[in-house]
Amino acid sequence: MNKEDALRSFVKEVKKGKQQLKDKRFEEGIQTLTPYIELFRQTDVAEPQVFVSYAIAQLRTGEFEGFLRTVEDIKGMELKTEAEVKAVEKLEGFLHDVLAQLASSDKQL
Repeated sequence: MNKEDALRSFVKEVKKGKQQLKDKRFEEGIQTLTPYIELFRQTDVAEPQVFVSYAIAQLRTGEFEGFLRTVEDIKGMELKTEAEVKAVEKLEGFLHDVLAQLASSDKQL
């Protein structure tokens, strides 16, 4: 497989994973995207929107440690577009809601 074919295959799989998440097939999307997320982490490639979608799926499937790690990854990324800024703001809203619920649960105990 030449470099161009490998790149096409890579992009196709990332798009497939993003679509699975969009379709609320979170476990499948996480499974599809995990190798690419790890590759992005190793190479310091910033793809904030992919990371945000991945983090939200982790949160919705109860992968809290993974979610927090992904949020930390996102914090170190440079946001270049308005869409990236909005995606990160959406994620921050989810994080705020989770923390508020945890604080509320602690008060009830």
